[in-house]
Amino acid sequence: ACGCRKDEPVCASGSGTRSQRPQPKGVGSLLCDDGSVDRKAVTEWVDEYERAWRAAGTGRLDDLFSVEVRYVPSPWATAVQGLDDLRRFWEANRDGPDEAFVMIHEVVAVEGSTAVVRVAVDYHGADTTHWRDLWVLKFGDDGRCAVFEEWPIAPDQADGH
Repeated sequence: ACGCRKDEPVCASGSGTRSQRPQPKGVGSLLCDDGSVDRKAVTEWVDEYERAWRAAGTGRLDDLFSVEVRYVPSPWATAVQGLDDLRRFWEANRDGPDEAFVMIHEVVAVEGSTAVVRVAVDYHGADTTHWRDLWVLKFGDDGRCAVFEEWPIAPDQADGH
């Protein structure tokens, strides 16, 4: 990645000024002038994803995902296509803003506008599931996630061997 930051007027890659892309409200444009993202921007995006999961409703998804998003919840699942279907998917797959969990994450790799993130989620309360995931994220021209591919692993899950 070029290393520039969304709050800097000039792209650190030396490729010139930052593009004047539309900026989603909550996240801002994550892309550098050369179309790449950096680790800090990806970390900020994942932090915002967690805040959206913990929030009531699905309004924050507009800032995170493109209208045409392709969201793949596991390698074998049918992809959720589009922001409207993603809203329904989120509401059906979470307990709501009071859901008790701890989430930690680490950006593993960034190449151009694609990032790989290692995520650990431990649920508390009635649901005590522990997940270890890899997320493959592809950001679109507007800085929102256009493709979200999740590789979830849980302790009691068959490992596919």
